[in-house]
Amino acid sequence: MWERYGEMNEYTDVAWIEGPWLEKINGRYYLQYSGSGTQWKTYASGYYTGKSPLGPFTYAPNNPLLRRTDGLVTGAGAWQYRCRT
Repeated sequence: MWERYGEMNEYTDVAWIEGPWLEKINGRYYLQYSGSGTQWKTYASGYYTGKSPLGPFTYAPNNPLLRRTDGLVTGAGAWQYRCRT
């Protein structure tokens, strides 16, 4: 849901994904990305995990991982981060 476009993720037919990044950590692959668009307060970052760089990937249950909806600078930005399990 948080990947949907709009200030309140109201555009149910549009998902905006950007900045995908794949990283291998301790034998697992983490597919990181940002979603909804930088102009919205709902902008956030999340990830999927997989055993192979080609997938299949599983949606992380704690998504969105990085999010900020208030303050002078909102959103998580296109930060890269490491997910460790």
